[in-house]
Amino acid sequence: MKGLSKAHPIGRFILEEARRQDMSPIELGRRAGVSDCVIYRWRHTSVPDLVNAEACLNVLGFHLAIEQTVRAELLAVAGGRH
Repeated sequence: MKGLSKAHPIGRFILEEARRQDMSPIELGRRAGVSDCVIYRWRHTSVPDLVNAEACLNVLGFHLAIEQTVRAELLAVAGGRH
């Protein structure tokens, strides 16, 4: 998407997905309860916070998940030793 070269990867994904679904940033913000000014800043300067990113992702049919890395799992099995 043109104009997103400076956007954080999460913001870029959200904006590109909204465009793919024919949803304007204003409509996305309205549905997600996120100010269109906040979404506009994602294009240029700002990193999306988790609450706003999750709200927008939910509107677009995605969910935000935290997964444990393999390294963390191996450390847990080894009793936390490095």
